[in-house]
Formats: sequence, C-alpha cells, structure tokens
Amino acid sequence: QEKLTGVVQRLAKGGHLVQEGLPFWGAPLLTDDEAQRLHEGMKRTKAFLESLQAYTTPGKLKNFRHSAAEVESQGAGMACLEEVDALNTLRTSLDPLASYLTAALAGLPSEHVWAARTGIVRRDVLARFADPKMRRSAEFRRKADRDLRDLKGEYVRIYLAAHAKHRLGAAGEEQRRRLLASARLKGLAKLCAIDILPKRQLDDYRERLEGLASCTALMESELRVAPVCGHCGFRLGVEDSEPSAQSALDALDQEADRMLARWADTLLENLVDPTAQESLKLLEPAAKALVDQFVASGRLAQDPKQELIDALAEALAGLEKVSVRPAELCAALAPDGAPSTPSDMVKRLAGWLEDQVGGRDASKVRIVLEDE
Repeated sequence: QEKLTGVVQRLAKGGHLVQEGLPFWGAPLLTDDEAQRLHEGMKRTKAFLESLQAYTTPGKLKNFRHSAAEVESQGAGMACLEEVDALNTLRTSLDPLASYLTAALAGLPSEHVWAARTGIVRRDVLARFADPKMRRSAEFRRKADRDLRDLKGEYVRIYLAAHAKHRLGAAGEEQRRRLLASARLKGLAKLCAIDILPKRQLDDYRERLEGLASCTALMESELRVAPVCGHCGFRLGVEDSEPSAQSALDALDQEADRMLARWADTLLENLVDPTAQESLKLLEPAAKALVDQFVASGRLAQDPKQELIDALAEALAGLEKVSVRPAELCAALAPDGAPSTPSDMVKRLAGWLEDQVGGRDASKVRIVLEDE
C-alpha cells in the first residue's frame, strides 16, 4: 500500500506539471497535443491504481476483478510518467542557468552582441526540447548544459571588463582623492573670492568629479550568483555606453589646469580696465608688486598667495558682475524660437544688454554667463 500510494502521488504531481506545461526559459516545453497525451495516460493509470487501494487484505484480493491484460495496459501511463519525470529532471537541472541568463538579459538592449547570441542559443535549445526523441538524448542534455554555462561564463567576462572600465578602482579612487585635495582646487576655491570669476564653473567641476562612480568590492564569485554588481548596481549595456571612468577622471585632471588658465586670462583682461588701473594705484606697494608680477608672468600659481587674491579682489572691486544664465540669453535672442535676421538679433541683443546693465555704469559692468 505504501508503494502504491507513492506511485499515485508521483502520477498526481506529473499531471500537475503537465497542466502547467513544464515551463522553461519563458516557454512551455510541451505542445498542447503532447500535454493532452501525457495527462490522459497518467490520469487513467492513476485512477486504476487508486482503485487498487481498496484491496488492503489477502481476502479482499480474492475479489480482484481486473484481467492481466488490463493490468499490463497501465504500463503506458507509467511510461508517460517516466517521460514527464525525465523532462522535469532535465528542466530542473538547467533552470538555474536559464534563470540567471534571463535576469542578465533584463537590463540589456536587444542589439547587444551577447544578448543576440543568447537569443540564438535559447531558440536552439527550446527547438531541441520540442523534439521528444532529441530531448531524450544524453548528448542533447550535455550540449544544452554546456551551451548555457558558456553563455554565463561569457557574460561574466564581459560584465567584469565593463565594470572595471566604468567604475573607478582603488588607483582611480586615490587619483580622485589627490585631485580633490590638490593645490589647484584649493587655489581655484580661494580665487572665488574675486567677484567677477564664474564660481559656478568650479561647483560644476566638483560635482562631476565627485559624481564619478567607483567600486572596488565586486568579486567574480559574487557575479556568478547574481548578474548585477550588488555593491554599485552597474548596468551592462546602459552605463557602458558612456566614456570610461578613468578617462573621465583624466580629462577632469587636465580640465583643472585649463580652468586655472582661463580664470587667469579673465583677470588679466579685466585688469587693463581704466577703473581697475585706478584701483591698482591705490594698493599698498607690496600688494601692487604681487599684481604686477602676475601681470608680467601672465600665469597664476596653482595655489595663489592669499595676498595676491586680496589685491586682485580690491583692484577689481569697482567692476560690477552681472550673472546671467545661457537659457536667458537664448530666450532673449529668439523668444519664439523662430529664425531671425542678423539685424533683428542685434537689436534684441542690444536691448537685452541694456536691461542687464540697468542704471549702472556700463563700463564697469561685466556680464558673466553661469550655468544653473
């Protein structure tokens, strides 16, 4: 009776699996006709075996009414059960790999090379599964397992390479730390005390520098468990369309030098203003000497002396800064977005500049374009 009950339970489970269609990798493994054949075969055998559960004693067996041919015919239902069990065992063995690949595909554009290759392998595996003779082949089982493992290994290699490219590692983090603490950034921060300089440029620069993503914790063993870095969430196929983190960091390193040079040029251009020249005459001799040295060299030190910055701020204090956003200028030049003649645009620009100057002395006003 115990063995009989066990077989009945296996038949019930097999029937349930068939009704579900034995889904694998997002598709049912059985056609409707196959599912019906297997379900009906197991259903008949299950009903027959359940009827045998009434024969619990030797005495009751004397009333056994089934012929030998009828008993032997139940072998077809047991064959259906064996077929379902084998298919489910194969499906279960491959399902973790298929689930991993499905999760990896979720964040990838369909045109990604790995995604396209995975689609080809998926179609091939499901087509072979659909062939009853093929799916019983030991060679098919080995090949399906090998193909899925190869796809997973390829994904891990691609992901690790892209992750290393688009996340700062330990060396990159150290380079960023040095740059944030560098004399150049300290000097630029001090120069912000001079009103006519575009301070927003430095704020934007720091935001971009601090916004570079970094991750030094990802291990290959972790990626073989989950297809996305659990430390930084790097998305393959999305973030790897951007420049590499290291190249962006190197570009920012060079940009700091260019910003310091541009700000030096801005100061030099404004120091020739008559108002600034008059202010220079009023500086203390030591302070004026520092300004003269700067003008003669045409360059700022990476971390200018505070005395020089104070002298420049005092000399340029008579100049009045008017900050405007590029969007405001664009709106003034083309208020409705329609094409304009050069003369119309000149008139609008003149009117807009007059509005910005207001009642101020235009010779002392400096228009500075600053982003939001």
